[in-house]
Amino acid sequence: MTALYIILGILGVIALLLIIAVIRTLAIKAPEIKKCETEITKEELDIAAKKLGDMVRVPTVSKNEDEDLSQFYKYHEVLEELFPNVHRTFEKTVLNGTLLFRWKGTDPTRRPILFMGHQDVVPANDHGWKCPAYSGTVIDGDIYGRGAMDCKSTMYVELQAIEELIEEGFVPPCDIYLEYAINEETGGDGAASAMRYLKEKGIKLAIVIDEAGAVVDR
Repeated sequence: MTALYIILGILGVIALLLIIAVIRTLAIKAPEIKKCETEITKEELDIAAKKLGDMVRVPTVSKNEDEDLSQFYKYHEVLEELFPNVHRTFEKTVLNGTLLFRWKGTDPTRRPILFMGHQDVVPANDHGWKCPAYSGTVIDGDIYGRGAMDCKSTMYVELQAIEELIEEGFVPPCDIYLEYAINEETGGDGAASAMRYLKEKGIKLAIVIDEAGAVVDR
């Protein structure tokens, strides 16, 4: 009987603790979520549409490194005009058309972060386009053209965010790298050449953030 009383006593204590935990959980109020007070103005949206449209208008169709890369170099000139703070602040390396930017941080002991994307787009056929494939036309708030989603929009968002951070005087604690290949759509060597470059420099990254959805730990 003594053992039974002990077991019942333990179960009673567990039940009491569970009840206390439930009551305390119910009593906790979720923190109030503050709405973002910053609203995007029509002027800001128009500027964003113009910049992305300018990027789309350059037909950067995927190329191998030994092909004519003139459109990619023209695209680099457009980027320099659109994002002057980035080009004034970052170290830029061009590897057969592939772009690699470095934003120097304040703490050299911290491992860098790499953001990736790609400049190239797949070829456009002549069927099914509401407007020309490289027009960058804005209709009812939508931008039409090859690369508007994949992946020049990613490039725009990253570069524009950094452009504004630089304007505000922000400097990252660690080095920030940006890498934009010329042949992601065809599985080319652009991104791999940038990785080899970083490896030769002895640079070990803390994290790589790309357009894909996978999370890989190595």
